[in-house]
Amino acid sequence: MRVADETYALPLATVEGVVRLPRNIVARHLGKDAPLFEYGGQKYRFQQLGSFVGLGATRLPESEVSISVC
Repeated sequence: MRVADETYALPLATVEGVVRLPRNIVARHLGKDAPLFEYGGQKYRFQQLGSFVGLGATRLPESEVSISVC
């Protein structure tokens, strides 16, 4: 995973799946009072990795039409 200029590896056991979604869908699920995202019969709340590693929330890449989410 990338946050700003940093690259991070996630333990495989913590990754339940990877999906590539349109940028506008990812933005909607990151917003305040965002709906839960359903994948594989489970519901998930999107959170930015930067918040967990001390970099804070970052902007979604403007040039990307779709974004990988795990």
